[in-house]
This record gives sequence, structure tokens and C-alpha cells, in this order.
Amino acid sequence: MTLLLILLVSQPVFSQSNIVDLGTLGGPHSNAYAINDSGQVVGWSYVASGKMHAFLWTLKEGMRDLGTLGGADSVAKSINYQGQVVGNSDNRLPRIHAFLWTVKDGMRDLGTLGGAYSAAHAINDQGQVVGCSYTRLRRKTCLPLDGERRHAGPGHPGQHGKRCLWHQQPGRGWWATAIPHPAKSTPFLWTAKDGMRDLGTLGGSSPTP
Repeated sequence: MTLLLILLVSQPVFSQSNIVDLGTLGGPHSNAYAINDSGQVVGWSYVASGKMHAFLWTLKEGMRDLGTLGGADSVAKSINYQGQVVGNSDNRLPRIHAFLWTVKDGMRDLGTLGGAYSAAHAINDQGQVVGCSYTRLRRKTCLPLDGERRHAGPGHPGQHGKRCLWHQQPGRGWWATAIPHPAKSTPFLWTAKDGMRDLGTLGGSSPTP
């Protein structure tokens, strides 16, 4: 079904409270996430191909497809007074990255804190963006236990040693690789001047944005 958004805003955008059907970008569903003081609405909608695209809706122009960072899907999460939009989008790899969209520059990839994922959740009227990002994937040190598993019999399954993942390959015997440390999600603050800044945590390892 198409989205029905209750718009309760002050003059001069609407003369009274209205329920307005914002429509879609050609697909069956749409969803709004935020509205600014000018009555501009952002969210996502299915397009005719079945993909999800971020949109910007205005009373004058209706629903506008904001596109993607080169991948299949995108979602708009927040809009400020200037009409700057933030959210996240698939890129060509495909990986999900935070974006900033403006009328002048279109959709801009805000990058990550070293990991494969980031998402923007809000933007203020000064253009400062907050969200979360994965940090760089780290690998633990691998400490092989030569006598324990390297000389195990044929067909012995790979097992975890001390921070190692054991494998068997014909003609090579047993060998070990380090177990990747799980990617950590951390909050960020992005500005046009300084880029993306890691805000850290209050002592935990993976905050919830």
C-alpha cells in the first residue's frame, strides 16, 4: 500500500491539518522517516524494479528519487532545514555506506571508519551528521599447536586451536589461519571540514546507534 503521512505543520506549508498520500516511486510501498520545518519529507519507496530508493517529497514537486551510490538500494533517514538529506545506500561493491544528499551535489558517500559498513541517522541545521560505522576488521594473533592438530589423521575436521582455525589440504597437511576479530560498530560525527570522527563508547565494545 502507499504511504499515508499525517502532516501537522504550521503555515505557510498547509492551511490546516491534512492526511496526504505521498504515493510511491512506482512500486507498491513507501515509508517516511523525517520531515523538516518546510514540510519536506524523506524516506524510502519501492521502485518499479522492486528495489528500494531514498526519496525527497515536497508539496510542489511531489516524490523525487534520490538514487543510490551505485548499488541497488538506498534509504533516507533525516533532513535538515536547508534540505540536506542523510541516510545509507548500497554502493557498487556492494557495501552499505552513509550518504549526504544535496540539490547541488547529489548523493555523496561519507565513507566509513575503516570497516565495510556505515549508516547516517540524523543531520542538524549546521550540516553535522551522526550515525554508526564499522571499524577496521582486526585479526587476532594465531598460536599454532603443532603437536596437537597438525599431525592429526586424514579427514580430521578443522578445529579451533588457540585463536586459530585449522584446515587440511591434500599434500600440505594441517595448517592454521588466524580467526578474524568481529567488526565493531561505533558512533560517528561527520562534518564537511573534518570528515568522519569516531566518537568511541562508554567502555563497551559495540554501541547501539
